[in-house]
Amino acid sequence: MVCLFASKTKCNPSFLFLPTNFAKISPFFVVILYVLLITNADSSIWFAYLSIIYYINIFKVYKIYLLMNDFFILYEKIKANTIDNNMMHQFINKGMEIYEMTNDISIKESVLSKLIEIYPNEPAFYYYMGYSLKKINPSKALFFLQKSYEINPYNIENLIDYCDLLHEFGNSRKVLELNEKIPFGDYLKDVRLLTVFVNCKYKEYYFKDLLKYLLYIIKEKSKTPAIIYNDKEWKFSNYLNAGHIYSFLSDHDNSKIYTEKAFDLCKKYKLDKKIIFNGLSNLLALEDYTYHNQNNHYTKCLQINDLYPNKKQYSFYTNHDKIRIGYISSDFSSHAVSNFILPILKNHNREHFEIHIFYNQKNIWEKYSDLNLHTYSIFNLSTEQAADLINSFEIDILFDLNGYTENSRLDIFSLNPSPIQISFLGYPNTTGLDAIQYRITDKIADNNDSLQKYSEKLIKMPKCFLLYDSINQDVPIIPRKTKDTIILGSLNNEKKNSKELLETWKKILEVCPNTKLLIKLVAYDDLIERQSYYMNKLNVSKDRLIMITKVDNDGYNKLFSMVDILLDTFPYSGTTTTCNALYNSIPVVTMFNKDYHAHNVSSSLLINAGLDELVCDDINQYINVVKYLTINPLKIDEYKKMIGEKFKKSMNVHEYMVSYENILKNLYNNIRNDILDDNVIEICI
Repeated sequence: MVCLFASKTKCNPSFLFLPTNFAKISPFFVVILYVLLITNADSSIWFAYLSIIYYINIFKVYKIYLLMNDFFILYEKIKANTIDNNMMHQFINKGMEIYEMTNDISIKESVLSKLIEIYPNEPAFYYYMGYSLKKINPSKALFFLQKSYEINPYNIENLIDYCDLLHEFGNSRKVLELNEKIPFGDYLKDVRLLTVFVNCKYKEYYFKDLLKYLLYIIKEKSKTPAIIYNDKEWKFSNYLNAGHIYSFLSDHDNSKIYTEKAFDLCKKYKLDKKIIFNGLSNLLALEDYTYHNQNNHYTKCLQINDLYPNKKQYSFYTNHDKIRIGYISSDFSSHAVSNFILPILKNHNREHFEIHIFYNQKNIWEKYSDLNLHTYSIFNLSTEQAADLINSFEIDILFDLNGYTENSRLDIFSLNPSPIQISFLGYPNTTGLDAIQYRITDKIADNNDSLQKYSEKLIKMPKCFLLYDSINQDVPIIPRKTKDTIILGSLNNEKKNSKELLETWKKILEVCPNTKLLIKLVAYDDLIERQSYYMNKLNVSKDRLIMITKVDNDGYNKLFSMVDILLDTFPYSGTTTTCNALYNSIPVVTMFNKDYHAHNVSSSLLINAGLDELVCDDINQYINVVKYLTINPLKIDEYKKMIGEKFKKSMNVHEYMVSYENILKNLYNNIRNDILDDNVIEICI
């Protein structure tokens, strides 16, 4: 076997794209070019300079031609078995010299394919092929990088590119499997490989050592200044990801530090507008997990208008036989939002409404396709292209279902492709965007005395603003018979487990000795570390906790057969989790706070289901209600028999849709009659 690099040798393949001679002399000509520019050289000097460049390129092309001629003559001789070892080395050297000199991918591919044919067990040739094809044909590149890895898994450059492509193709799990079979070990000291590895662990919800790795990357990258754009973006992403991980682990203080740092960096480096929007989105979304100052939060929200100013560049036709409704989201998938938007889409009155879905994702979930609605992908469309598309269908009312959640397209709304634009469902706070006029909520989630500030006018549904229909369960589970040991459940996203909440749960476990707390973790691993974390925060022994790592949908549904009471979270209450618990007839204890919509969604669900007694006004009442239930297991069993039916009754599809569609009709009639009142603060239907 010909060994072009040792198994642990580092190389710089990017240099191979430069012709050797040009790489040596190009700085000289750059200096000449600079001198010509600043001295306003006349045309003859420019002509001389360009002539030199021209002849250098002619020489380069001619040399490649000669090399290729020799290379293919040697190839034919090898095929005919009329060549000695010295010529074999010439064959390799000429092939690699061509590879280094040319930027033509087709020539590289032709030469490397011949080298691979003659040396099918040489990993370097597969790597060079994969590296060359990575940008223009990633699928083909992946094949060659994989082949190189199979022959020699210890080449760090190949390993980085192979893992990076696997991650890009959505196969992060494969990267983790590679590490399990042949541990990356010291190779993880290379921040390039470690970054890919961290991204894969994060995507697959394997959090063990994840924060340690990411903080190491941040430390190493801080040793050198970020000069080029990619390094600046990389630095921003590292801080943003650290903020994400701290948040998932419910450490919102550190999460805020790193998220704010990320946002400061993207502004300092003047990164792409989409990246700045991403930084702002994460900063704003994070605050819903804390008791934040409403005025300060609102001021931060208004920064969106600097990125996406309110522009009115379309005219509208508002005299359709059917009202045209558009919904924009990146979550037309098995995302939690589907529990609430699917029943609306299923039950829209098709005689009065024409429904259009604009999905910002690669593929739309089949449950949406089955509805036979008008569906359009805006995943690869620019702001202007997407707005033009929406306006071309003369959409009368356009809904944003994302807010500041992942892959939001608030940018589209800034161009006002529709005369009426509404924020709904996916985000529990104001967008702050001037171009969105309305937000749908209810009088419990957003009561009249709330200090929460909105740029949108609030439209309050007469009952709960949510219509729920489970996407994961066809029938509810049968709750367990309550036993002597009461199992309290924490089934919300772990990032909702705030420090105020944990302090409250600590007191509950103190005053309710006959209880255990079941906690669903956000990750598939990291169980021991998280168990220690909660033992410390709650001041309990290991036997008082039941730790459940991340599970699939079936495993998640079964958790409701294991708990007796669901402890709701605050300041960010449950939404889908609360609905799932009530659907499965499990009592939920929550706490109301007049100033935070996110705090009150569970309160709205419970009160509208006739379960007001489970809604508490303060922490002491929250503790006392849980304590009362734990010493009255018969009351828990009574709830388990009737909560499901009460909740089902509160989710009255016909009643909800009449109210919801009346809102849309009233808004449309107002715009048709040109009487949209900018002074209206809220609309109660």
